[in-house]
Amino acid sequence: MAYVYRHIRKDTNQPFYIGISLSNRNYNRANEKAKRNLYWKNIVAKTDYEIQILFDSVTNDFAIAKEIELIALYKRIEDGGCLCNMTLGGEGTKGRNPRNAKKVYGRSRDGIVFEFKSMVEAEKVTGCSSIGYLIKNKSLTLSGWFFSHTRDGLNNEPRKSMIGKHGAHFKKSITITNGTDMITFESYTLAAKHVGVSTNHIGDLVRGKLKSAKGWTL
Repeated sequence: MAYVYRHIRKDTNQPFYIGISLSNRNYNRANEKAKRNLYWKNIVAKTDYEIQILFDSVTNDFAIAKEIELIALYKRIEDGGCLCNMTLGGEGTKGRNPRNAKKVYGRSRDGIVFEFKSMVEAEKVTGCSSIGYLIKNKSLTLSGWFFSHTRDGLNNEPRKSMIGKHGAHFKKSITITNGTDMITFESYTLAAKHVGVSTNHIGDLVRGKLKSAKGWTL
């Protein structure tokens, strides 16, 4: 079941983010800090914030509808409001260029299969990122999600993180930079969590298959 949450900044007592998630244990997505946009991170760097669960144990359709409704109510900063949301809710395609509107199927750690209208929607409700990369490489996320563009594709054997011929690399330290900050992490996994991508994504950055990961380079 899904839930709807909002983040309230304590310096102004105003909401600054509306979000949803489904099949997420212990409200992990609502409490997540790494996989947020730059505007969200700039706000929480200036002030503490409160997490409020507005609707709990609701259907996915209900959660999406409420997210759209609440974003329209408070409005995004670019629309004269107070929210740092990048989209207008739902699939996140209105007001932005749609990103791969092809259907995505996801299987949770519990074995429950979900159907999403796009990668954007899949990322929004699961809290996972780089889903196109995960599908291409048949990767299993650390949180147990497995994705495919077809329902039958979920029957394939996923490639688990941190095993196989590159397994030892994930335990190595790595230094990355975004042009402003340079940070050293004890492992690829910690670097991936900070950037908001999969661990395999960081591995490909090191191996030269990728030039950057969400603006971060070696």
